[in-house]
Amino acid sequence: LIEASLAYRIEKIYQDYIETSSLEELIQALDQLKGMINPEKVISLQEALKQGEGATVIEQLLVSYYDPRYSHKAKKYDLTLTTTDPKETAEKLVQLLHLSK
Repeated sequence: LIEASLAYRIEKIYQDYIETSSLEELIQALDQLKGMINPEKVISLQEALKQGEGATVIEQLLVSYYDPRYSHKAKKYDLTLTTTDPKETAEKLVQLLHLSK
């Protein structure tokens, strides 16, 4: 399992989605969550996007939805690496693979 700090994850998700998608695309993407998140919460997140608060929206989704939803899977891994540098983490993985041979 590879973990990263909340701040790092927010920054990367912001770069990958907020900076590269139109507001309409983001709002439509949030609409897809209405079956999994309270519809009033989705509307609140959409309003925050309209106000330019993309980082806040990402944080709320990570903390309130994605992290709790996937936290049980984290217990199934034998190794956990924490990273803010994907290249460095990849190098660590390569080293570990060579050590295991």
